[in-house]
Amino acid sequence: MVSHLREHQLDLLQEPVAVIGSGLAGLITAHTLLQDGFANVEVLTRDKSVGGVWSEERVYPGLHINRSPFPRDYSASHP
Repeated sequence: MVSHLREHQLDLLQEPVAVIGSGLAGLITAHTLLQDGFANVEVLTRDKSVGGVWSEERVYPGLHINRSPFPRDYSASHP
């Protein structure tokens, strides 16, 4: 019984898996699936490059991001 279950699990790892979207979540999902032993993982995206909203073709002229050069402290000790 145990060997049959193990063979079935190995067969499942060979099945094709599609990850829809090449944004951060899609890339992390594909990476995790590969680390977990899935052999046939494909990332599908409509964009020309990976990155989702941060992909190369979605960088808009004049786009500025509000970010501070100083690290923020999100500890519970601050109000």
